[in-house]
Amino acid sequence: YSSPYVRTITPTMPTSYKIFAVSDGYCLGKVFGTGIAKIELITANEDPKDLNITLFPNPTPNFVTIRSDYFKNTRLKIVDSLGKDILEQDLVKSETVLDFSGFTTGLYFLQFNRDNKRVVYKIQKL
Repeated sequence: YSSPYVRTITPTMPTSYKIFAVSDGYCLGKVFGTGIAKIELITANEDPKDLNITLFPNPTPNFVTIRSDYFKNTRLKIVDSLGKDILEQDLVKSETVLDFSGFTTGLYFLQFNRDNKRVVYKIQKL
C-alpha cells in the first residue's frame, strides 16, 4: 500500500495508536469517529511454570480456579478477545475462584504480572 494511513505495527513496548481504518484480510472498513488501540507486546518466551500458577477447568462453563503457593505481589488482569479489560485485581490467597458465569461465550486472556514477569493464559468460556 502506498497510503500514509496504512501501517504495519511491530510494537517493542506498550504504546497507543489512533485507528482510522481496519483490515483483517476479510473485512475492510473505515472507523467512524476516533478510536484508540492499545498495543502490547506479549511473547510466549516465558515459561508459565516460572510463576507456578495452575488454573482449571479450561474450557469452563462458569468458574475457574487459580492456584499458586506464591501469589504475593501478583496482579491479575482479565481481557476479552476484543482487548477490553474485564477485571483487574491483586491475588493474595493460594486459591482464587473466578466467576465467569456472567461473561459471554468466547475467549478470555488471564494476564498474571509478578516481579517484572508476565504470563498470559487463554481461557475458553462455554
